[in-house]
Amino acid sequence: MRQVWLTFRKDLTRVLRDPVALAAWAAIPLSILLLLYFLFGRPEGVQPHGRLLVADEDGSLLSRGLASAFQQGPLESMFELERVEAAAGRARMQKGGATALLIIPKGFGGAVLANQPARVRLIKNPSQTILPGIAEEVLAISSDAVFYAHLMAGEQLRTLAAMHQAPTDAQVVAMSLAVHRLVTDLRRYLSPPLIDLDTPTTTPPRKQFDFAVLFFSGLAFLSILFMARGTSADLWQEHTSGTLRRLCMSAATPAAILAGKALAAGAVGFAISTVSLAVGRLALSIPVANFPLATLWLTAAGLAAYCLMALLQMSASTRVGGDLVSSFFLFPLAMLGGSFFPLDTMPASIAVVGRASPVGWAVTRLQSIMNGTAARADLAVWFAMMGAAAGLCFLMAVVQMRRRFLPR
Repeated sequence: MRQVWLTFRKDLTRVLRDPVALAAWAAIPLSILLLLYFLFGRPEGVQPHGRLLVADEDGSLLSRGLASAFQQGPLESMFELERVEAAAGRARMQKGGATALLIIPKGFGGAVLANQPARVRLIKNPSQTILPGIAEEVLAISSDAVFYAHLMAGEQLRTLAAMHQAPTDAQVVAMSLAVHRLVTDLRRYLSPPLIDLDTPTTTPPRKQFDFAVLFFSGLAFLSILFMARGTSADLWQEHTSGTLRRLCMSAATPAAILAGKALAAGAVGFAISTVSLAVGRLALSIPVANFPLATLWLTAAGLAAYCLMALLQMSASTRVGGDLVSSFFLFPLAMLGGSFFPLDTMPASIAVVGRASPVGWAVTRLQSIMNGTAARADLAVWFAMMGAAAGLCFLMAVVQMRRRFLPR
């Protein structure tokens, strides 16, 4: 035990003397997560926003009303209206300077009142899809509204369109009486409604899409993998410098040396896990139902990952070969296991394989611990499986150390 403690203290001191590497193991995945967060934000803050150019050549009350439809309700925060001339608007659209250009031709208001064909033109930005589509739908709804308005009060609207001067008192009274009769006739159908439409919801509500939550568990595990690979590379440095040989010529055993190194890696993994979960919880509002248990799980995964990386490092005949072998295993496993691309975004056939991979299995269990759905019985089985994997890799690494790094 004394040799385990001495090795643990020596390796931990060496890691702390290289703070740049220690910071990089945690900073690279966290920087990716922060970049995604600042790019996409929280789901409640994500909303498309664009500029709509309006060339109103009619200048009537109805043309102004059509433009103001884009400033009602949620549309007000989506579209920023700018009045322009048609030629200037077309030039802006050629440069991609706006979401869309709405051109309302002269005579639009009179044609609408007289129930005559009236055509407006919407020029859409081909590099955008969502907002131009919304603008097109608004115009389609406005067209339907004009159709139903003529069904209910077409005679009154045509009379109003035929007036070339201010209406007389008699005409105002006649139109008021007509509108009153129309409202009275419609009241028996609309107040109260004769038909009560009940639309049951047959599909579950769609979950909000949050990039931070989606990527966090995989990127947190990626920090642990980087730590395990970085600390395991120290075996070759001590081997080439002769430190391992001198230790084993004393009372130290390969198992004690590797155990001390694994415990030092576990301590570093504990620190990185704590920082990662704290940043996620405090800065990004990532839900962590059980902070200590999530930290413990990441630490256990770090120990298992270190033993695996140590085995891979010592399986090569050179230091460069050890780096290549460990990288060859780390990056495909991390990519398949959801550290680079979340498992929920993968095709179903690939996601099944990813969840069954070592990294995917550990990441999925971390998600269960963080959202509070992990049962106590399952936790005991998971930690036992993680411990068994770490123990098997440790024993194989000890055998490999005897064969390659120590004198026969």
